Amino acid sequence: IALFIPSPNQRNNFGNTREMYVPSPSCRAPHDISKFRFVGRLMAGCITINEPMNLNLPSLVWKMLVGTPTDKADLIAVDQMCVKCMDDLCSIDKKWLEEEFHDVITETFKTVLSDGTEVDLVPNGREKVVTFAERNEYAKLVIEARLNESREQILAMRQGLLDVLPPYFLALMTWRDLELRVCGIPEIDIAELKKTAIYEDVHETDQICIYFWDVLSAFTQRELKLLLRFIAGRSRLPVQIKLQRMLTDGNPDNYLPQAHTCFFSIELPAYSCVDAL
Repeated sequence: IALFIPSPNQRNNFGNTREMYVPSPSCRAPHDISKFRFVGRLMAGCITINEPMNLNLPSLVWKMLVGTPTDKADLIAVDQMCVKCMDDLCSIDKKWLEEEFHDVITETFKTVLSDGTEVDLVPNGREKVVTFAERNEYAKLVIEARLNESREQILAMRQGLLDVLPPYFLALMTWRDLELRVCGIPEIDIAELKKTAIYEDVHETDQICIYFWDVLSAFTQRELKLLLRFIAGRSRLPVQIKLQRMLTDGNPDNYLPQAHTCFFSIELPAYSCVDAL
């Protein structure tokens, strides 16, 4: 069983944040919890040696790791459809009659977690129908359950961090600081990437290198992340990429660039123009 699963936003292709993964709520057996603790130790290792880990985790994970309260806004990055449904439910016009409400809303006091598991929100929740008067309480319970669905797994990761780092470390960090230290800089700065690049068998002033940086300057952040993942297997800075010349047999324009993720390198054919690249 995968420790981390695609978020509902990713699976449903819905919402503004679709690339996140969440700890699987079903992974709660002792051997699973020990694995999450080990993940925390790996994260601490990334901080210690300043080597980022490619983890796309939502804010609610990072907040729990440093002990910051979470709220509905954090769930939007995981399951925006759930939040929208709860907001719509709470905003139903008060002029509705009870009978009209039950003609449209047939929910019971249960919810579905990110891994598809159904859980009761109250004792025997599957048997308790949500009434018009209880709709706000039901929505509140759903949001709370979803925000805390992976609390056990995240707290194990936190313990793994504290196995390696001093106890005061997390107390001094904001959740954004921790994400930055573990995963690196989310926005790719081309100038920074270029400043640290290594050139092997080519020079920075060679035409193919100029073409390469010109093409990157027109990329969106999403395209830059995909390119960086192609070259180095990660989507955040810092990373030091290596540019190499590809030896070709025939017209270089007929060849595609080739990446070696283990060495953070990309081989570039000697294209005749920037459009060929």
